[in-house]
Amino acid sequence: SSALAIYEYMACGKPTVIPEYSTEKMGINDDILPDDCFLKVENTSLGIAGGINLLLEDKYLRRHMGEKARKFVENGYDWDEIASRYESALSSLR
Repeated sequence: SSALAIYEYMACGKPTVIPEYSTEKMGINDDILPDDCFLKVENTSLGIAGGINLLLEDKYLRRHMGEKARKFVENGYDWDEIASRYESALSSLR
């Protein structure tokens, strides 16, 4: 999975299970994503299954995590805002 896919899941309000290895590989850390926006698990089949089972069993956690994730993306990753940042960065290169 890619970092973009993770942000897309979050934008849809979906609780997301991310293996630790993937967060390191994609440069996703607690400074970028608050820890209540996703569930970081061990990079093993048991770790991933455990994370999925935890979300399946805990309706409140699923809902809370999904809502937090969606708000996080809405507040900082709006495509218009991203385009504006790129325009500013490119303009400064002139």
